Formats: sequence, structure tokens, C-alpha cells
Amino acid sequence: MRVIDFVNRYAAETLLLESEGSSVVAGELTNSFSNAKNFVNRSVLIATSRIEEAIHAICRLDGWVKAIGFCPHNFRSSEIDRIAKQGGFDAILGEGAGDVPRFPDCNSLVRFLWDSTGECESHSTSWVMMTSGTTGTPKLVLHSLKTLTSTTKISKQGMQGVRWGMLYDYTRFAGMQVVLQSLLSGAVLVAPDLTDSIQDQLQFLAANGTTHLSTTPTMWRKILMTPCHEQLSLKVATLGGEIADQAILDALKRSYPDARIIHIYASTEAGVGFSVKDGVAGFPESYVTAVNDKMKLRVVDERLEVFNPDVGKNYLGSHQNVSDEEGWVATGDLVEQANGRFFFQGRANGTINVGGNKVMPETVEAALIRHPNVALSRVYAKKNPFSGSLVVADIVLARKVDDEPTLKQAILESLKSHLEPFQIPVKLKIVDSIETTTAGKIVRNGP
Repeated sequence: MRVIDFVNRYAAETLLLESEGSSVVAGELTNSFSNAKNFVNRSVLIATSRIEEAIHAICRLDGWVKAIGFCPHNFRSSEIDRIAKQGGFDAILGEGAGDVPRFPDCNSLVRFLWDSTGECESHSTSWVMMTSGTTGTPKLVLHSLKTLTSTTKISKQGMQGVRWGMLYDYTRFAGMQVVLQSLLSGAVLVAPDLTDSIQDQLQFLAANGTTHLSTTPTMWRKILMTPCHEQLSLKVATLGGEIADQAILDALKRSYPDARIIHIYASTEAGVGFSVKDGVAGFPESYVTAVNDKMKLRVVDERLEVFNPDVGKNYLGSHQNVSDEEGWVATGDLVEQANGRFFFQGRANGTINVGGNKVMPETVEAALIRHPNVALSRVYAKKNPFSGSLVVADIVLARKVDDEPTLKQAILESLKSHLEPFQIPVKLKIVDSIETTTAGKIVRNGP
């Protein structure tokens, strides 16, 4: 089925999107193919900042074009062109497309990179998602509507009263998950302007009755630091993209006692892995031994691997493999087994080498956040000629204090009961904020 086939199930007046300055109802999306001939047999890269335009484009293009790809609109035009060439896209939709035809019923422009002709025919459209690029140039992963919606809850009558808040960039894997969950289930997608302050975004979500909200643990910590977070009345709060430690799970339960707290494991390469609903960090050992033809897990040398036969085997436009010959994706996530569960330790490529000892930044960050006056933390390496690297950390305080040097010393003292000496930062820096990516994750590059 195509996205539009799901939308066609709803009454024309069904509200599907509420964003700042605009809204979209189902009836606006159902007449979708009057200009299909302009796009048939093409591969279209969507790079618009306006989520309502992206939704129009998805409904008009899915099932008729060869491929739909998504690229953040704030990329430089040369970078967008590079992505288009790498992915074999022959049309770009977005503000950077130049003085060219407009997309039907939207304000965005379309730039056709070369001619493509053919009779109007239906396609099984490929969906191309970009990796975050936090460790280098973003890669392109081939998906389908099936792989993107394998865990989506769908109701033919629509989900009355469900309103999904949108704090992710829709061009990212997690963001597209939320978009499709709303479109395919008939829920309302509530999308604040992501360039606004976190307080303004939360006030918009609250004013529009958001009931379900998904974002990263880092963004949840920022939300809980903002006084107006209490205005939200949530039924479901989900976490993904980073380690969901026990502290943030407990904090969410305290703030939203009536909400189901769910942490989700997924990645652009592996697709949707699994969800954990028991309120405990990590995941049960039984997830690894469970028999599932569509999705399997295994742990090799303390590294989590995922088997998903529906995800593309190679990065698009590259000979580099997404998975091995058997279909296993090496996620790069380190896990530790204890007390009947596996607990995430961090990313293998983020390890800090301190005199031959391995330090996971996420482990130190979790220990820092245990202190009642630390709201956010970021740990990174500082080069050292003797030990290779030293551990340093930036912290955001939960509240201001008059004597910062004394507080920093107290925080370092508190770490001694949780960490080995080589894991303790040699320097703490108090900062006003910690930078996050468009995917809501902590920016891991050092200063």
C-alpha cells in the first residue's frame, strides 16, 4: 500500500498536521496525482524546511516515483547536490532548488537535474534515509515503507484523540518514524518550529494537546529542565537514539506518572529493532534468544548486532556494506550483560583511551548526572602526550550556585564511588548549554 491509501481511509476533514502557521487535513492530500506525470520514473530528493510540504510530497510521490530521499534543508546547496548525485536523484524539491517550477499545491520549488520520461506507471517506491554523519560524511540507506513502519500501529478509523509531538527533524530516521506513525494511523502530528526555543516548542505542544511525544534522552533532560514541561499531559513518552539510563526513565515517570514510558532501539542502518516497556534500563536477555524471522539480535564480543532482512545491503552510491553476507548489521553499540539484562555502555568508536584503559563517555556522563545539581553532561577526550588522552567534561547545572569551584570539587568527589580513577574527568567546565544534532543527540566532537 501507498501512504495515500492510508490517508484515503479518513474523512476529508480529519486533521493530520498542526504546525505553526498552517494545518493539513486529509482532504487536502487525497487528490494527489494531478501532476504525477512530472515525477513518474524519477527519484526525488526532498529538502524543504516546511514539514507540511514534505507531507504533501510524500503523499503525491509514494507509489509513483522510483525513490524518495530526505536531506536537511540547511545543508549547503553544494552538499545537497552531492547527496543527489550519490543517491542517483534526478529532482530536488526544496528552497534551494532555484528559480524553477513549483511543486503542485505547495510553495517549494523543484529542480529537475536531467530529463526523465516514460508512461505513468505505479512503482514500489524506495525510501532513502541519511545517517546522522556524526562520524563523517552522511551515508544513504535504502528502506521501504514496510521497513519504516514495521512497528506502526494502524487503525482504519483513525486514532481519535492521539496527538504526536514532533521534536525530531523529519528528514532523520526517527523523525520519519513519527511522521509515518501519524499519517498511517490518522493521528494528529503537532509540529512546532524547531528553530524556536525549547520553551516555545513545549508551549506549542501543550497548547495543541500533545498526548504522545518521542525524542532522545538528551532532549528529555532539556525538557525536564524547562518549567513549562509540566503543562504537557502525556499518555506516552518514548526515548530513542541514545542510552536511556535509569535516571532519565525514573525522572520521566515522576513527571508524567500517567504516561507509558517506552525506550526504543532503532538505527538508520538496522531499522526498528525493539522496544522496552518495563521501565528498566537496558533490555532483557530473552530479546537475544527470541525467535523472530523478521528481526533478530545477537551479541558478539560485547557488541550488539541486528538482523533485518528487509533493509538494503549496501549504502546507496557506495560499495560499502550495511550488513555482512548473512544480513547482520554491526551496530557499533557496546553492551554488558548483568542480572538477566543487557545494558548499553556506549559507542565502540567513541571510546577514550586513557593510558591503555578504555573509558566510555556515556558511562561518565551517567555518573555525572547522578549528582543533584548536574542537569546535562558531555564527556570527551583531551589529547595528552603521556597517557594518549585525558577525560574532560562539560556540565550544565540544574540551578545556579554562588561558589562554582566548591561545587565542581564536590561533583568530582561524588564520582569516586561510581567510577575508576582513570574514568574521572581531570577538568569540569560549567557551560550554559550542550549542543545537540538535528537528531537530538549530543554532539560528540571535542571543542
